[in-house]
Amino acid sequence: MHLEPADSSIEYLEDLATGTLTVESEDTSYTIEPSDLLDIAELDAHLSGVSSEEISSSLGLPVDTFDGQPVYRGSETGLELHYAVLGGDPDERFAVLSFGEVQSGRYAYKLEAVLWPGRPSGD
Repeated sequence: MHLEPADSSIEYLEDLATGTLTVESEDTSYTIEPSDLLDIAELDAHLSGVSSEEISSSLGLPVDTFDGQPVYRGSETGLELHYAVLGGDPDERFAVLSFGEVQSGRYAYKLEAVLWPGRPSGD
C-alpha cells in the first residue's frame, strides 16, 4: 500500500444534491459525487490489508470513539474521513477525503491523501 499525503485546501459545496467534489492526482482531475463517498471505516472491508486506523495514523489525524465505534476525524474541524474510488478502477487508487456539513446546508471537503493499494509503500 502506498499513501501519498495531499497538500490541498478546503473546498465548499453549496448544494449537496447538485454539487460535485473535484480532486487532482498526478496531473489528472477527478470528479466525485457526494453520494459516492464512503466512510473510511468501511475501507477495511473493501480492501484486504488496508486499515482505516493505519491511514488515519499515517496522516496524523485523530480518531475518537462514539458508542464503542471509531470516528475518524479529518484535518479540519467538523469533518470526518471518507474515501472514493478515483477513475472507476477499484484496484488502482482511492481518494482519502475529509468531508462534512460545516453549516446548515453547507458542506466542505479536503483531499487528505491518495491511496494506491497495489503499490509498495516506497513508490
